Formats: sequence, structure tokens, C-alpha cells
Amino acid sequence: MRANILVADDEDDVRKLVSTALALEGHDIFEASDGRAAVDLAFEIQPDLIILDVMMPRMDGFEALSLLRHHKKTRKTPIILLTARTSEFDRVEGLSLGADDYLPKPFSIEELRLRVDKRLQEATERRRLAQIAAQDPVTELGNRRSFGDAYDRWWERHLRCQSPLSTVSLYIEGLEIYLSSQPVFTADAILRRLGTSLRAELEDSEEAFDLGAFRFVVLTSHVQRALVARELRLAYAVERVLHASAAGLTATVRSTSASVSLRESQEGFLKRALSRAPDSPGYTGKASLSTVINTGQTDTSSTNLW
Repeated sequence: MRANILVADDEDDVRKLVSTALALEGHDIFEASDGRAAVDLAFEIQPDLIILDVMMPRMDGFEALSLLRHHKKTRKTPIILLTARTSEFDRVEGLSLGADDYLPKPFSIEELRLRVDKRLQEATERRRLAQIAAQDPVTELGNRRSFGDAYDRWWERHLRCQSPLSTVSLYIEGLEIYLSSQPVFTADAILRRLGTSLRAELEDSEEAFDLGAFRFVVLTSHVQRALVARELRLAYAVERVLHASAAGLTATVRSTSASVSLRESQEGFLKRALSRAPDSPGYTGKASLSTVINTGQTDTSSTNLW
């Protein structure tokens, strides 16, 4: 498994030895010669694993470890402490601050490789389980939990870069009644096709989520006319799946879209974006999907597709 590994040690010989050994294993290595540089570089590159010496200038390894564990970018990154301080107190101190492993100097390269491999494998398994936990098991779209994380991430980027943030919400009314009379495998098959169809329609950087109760949300950077076009396309993708799923299936696909308006709060936008009829500053009507809406701030639409 190839990984990005940050090696932080003020001793040039040790740092080069570790870096060379791990590079020969196929890993991409980044180096820092003091604790402050290690923390800054870790925040920048977000490595898959950090090897951190305890005794370093500017900031020692324990302080660096504490900062890394309290930052959202690196709080889950595997960290191996590498140090000549081998007392029980030092080991307990390092582990209590959140280190995953503790390798005393002098050490063998083979032992280092084995410990690195073990920590990388554990991290891979944790990510796999986290992905499963954040995904609806049938539609294989992100669930409510992952939507919350993604929305926070998009909002942070919106504030930092002034990048657009919009949502398309899709509601399927009447499908629950139909599926309640069908075998479980039939219901799952329809929901699975809905998830597949929505994923296939996503553009780069867009993310889709299944919020339950036959409600889906897509985070997108489109605004105004382009946002209405995305809403149309996504709604018709759902319509096609339902039309092809079963004869006599009657359901209504309703859709709304919304963009962040000037000085709108994160909570206010989320509440509006997930409502069935988002409040639109300066806009008092309701439009069909065939009508282009251009308010300059928020686009909304709703229709019965069949």
C-alpha cells in the first residue's frame, strides 16, 4: 500500500535513514527537521502516517503531537513516536497524548517497516468501516451523517473562498405506499437503481445523499440558470428509474433548489434548502420545472412529473 508519510526528526542521519527505507517500500516521503515545521507540513499535506521524534527544536514531539491530535485535519492520522527517551513515564506520556505507537532508539529498520505497515493497514480498515457507516446500505449514497459532514465542509469552503453553494432536493411522494405492498427485494432493487442513477448524473465535485423517507439532496456549485438545469436533469433521472421499475407505479417527484444568499447563516440556509418550498428573497411565486428562474440569489421549483 503506497502512502504519504511525514518523517520529523532533527537528526539528519536518522531522518534520512528512515526516509530512504520507507521510500524503498514505495511510499512518498515528506521531511521536517523540527516540531513546528512538522505540524505546519502535516496540516498542509495531511499525510497518511506521521513518524515523530520527541526531542526536537522549536517544538518538541509531545507538543507537536498534542497540536496534531486537536486539529480536525490530523486528529485521526496514525502517529508513531520515535525517540531515545525510553522511560515508562515518556511512553505513557506519548500514548496518553494520542500516539498510536512508540518506537525507542536505536531501532531496526525491519521493525520500523512492520510497525508502519500495521498502522497503515489499521487506518485503511478504519476508513473502510467509516465509509460503510456513512453510506445508506441500499442506495449506496451518503446518509444523514455524511451529509452533515459534507455540508460543513462545503460551507467552510464557501466562507474561505467565496465559492458558490447550492442544493437540489428531490422528494418522491407515493413511493412508500407502493413499496409497502412489494417484497423486500423489489423495494431494494428500485432504491438501488435510484442511487445508481443519481450517482451517474453527478458532475465533478457534486455529492449526493439519501436522507431517508425517499428524500435525496445533492450539493452543487451551480447557481441561477445552471442550477435550474441541474434540478431538471436530476429530477428526470429519478423519473426515468421509477417509470422503468414497475407497471402501474404511481408516484410524484417534487424538487426544489436553493443557493446561499448574501449574509445568510449556515443554519438558516440549511433549514431553507431542505424545506419543500425554500424561501426566496425577492421571489414570491412558484414555478414549474420548465420555467427558468433568475432571482440572482435563490432558485426554487416544484412540479408533478407524472
